[in-house]
Formats: sequence, C-alpha cells, structure tokens
Amino acid sequence: MSAIEDAMSQTVTTIWESIIGTEIRPADVPPTDDAREPAFVGCIHVTGPEGGVVTLECSAALAAETASAMFQIPQAQVGVSEAQDALGELTNIMGGNFKAMLSDGHHLSLPTVVEGSDFRTKFIGTLLAARVGFDCAGRYVVASFYRDGVSATSRETRRQARTVTVH
Repeated sequence: MSAIEDAMSQTVTTIWESIIGTEIRPADVPPTDDAREPAFVGCIHVTGPEGGVVTLECSAALAAETASAMFQIPQAQVGVSEAQDALGELTNIMGGNFKAMLSDGHHLSLPTVVEGSDFRTKFIGTLLAARVGFDCAGRYVVASFYRDGVSATSRETRRQARTVTVH
C-alpha cells in the first residue's frame, strides 16, 4: 500500500468510526463494471502544487444510513438531500485531512455529490494516484485521489484513471 493509500485508509476509518459510529474495514475495491445498486460519489477538488480530486463513493443505502446516524433522524425520514449532505460532509472532512498532509498553498473547493445508478464522472487532466476500498457492514465504500497534471502512459490507462463508472 502506498503512503497516499495508507493515509486515505486511516482517514476514512477514523472518520467513519468517530462520526458515524460504525466499524469499517479495508476490503477490495468493487469492480466498476458489475451491475450494482444506486450509488453516491462525493468529490472535492484540491488546488495547489500537489492538487487533484478526492472522491468518496458508497451505495445509496449506505449514504442514507450514514445520514441517519450523522443527523440523528430515523432512516425512514432520510431523503436524497440528507444522504447527499452526509456524503458531502464526509467528503469535505476527508479532503480537509488530505489537504493537511500537503505543503502550504493548497485550497479545497466545496464538495459535489453525484447520485444515480448509471453515470460516469471524469476529472479532466488527472490520473488515478490512489484508490482504497472498504467494507461497512457488507456495503462498499471507495476513497480515491486523482492527481492533477500527471500524464498517462497509455490511452487505456488514461481512460481508467479519469473515469468512475457506476452501473
């Protein structure tokens, strides 16, 4: 595991267990080409010399469970907006922790959250630098960092590195 992946793993584990109060453990990243339930992807841009995009992905069901725990509301009352807010806040915290590991001169954007069952996200001019998977009570969580300005060695590598596909 690279230093970035190790830091991401520790950050996600700490965030999930301290804020959500749920155990989460490292796991394989789920394949992106398999059909799966609707998902949420939170992303936040880090600008500066070592910038890029930090993403946090989980199933829609886990995003709703997370919102219920974070906002202390019954899960039956959690809507898409609350699930988006919860994942956006977790992505913001993760981005802030990631930014703190970098040299001075870096800034964060506001988080963006995408929700659906068949979509692609593309971060132009980036290359996947780290991707770590987790299991939270049988549901997946994936944290990724796409580094700015890195040239890919092949067309296929560039396509895979820039695109998160959820089916």
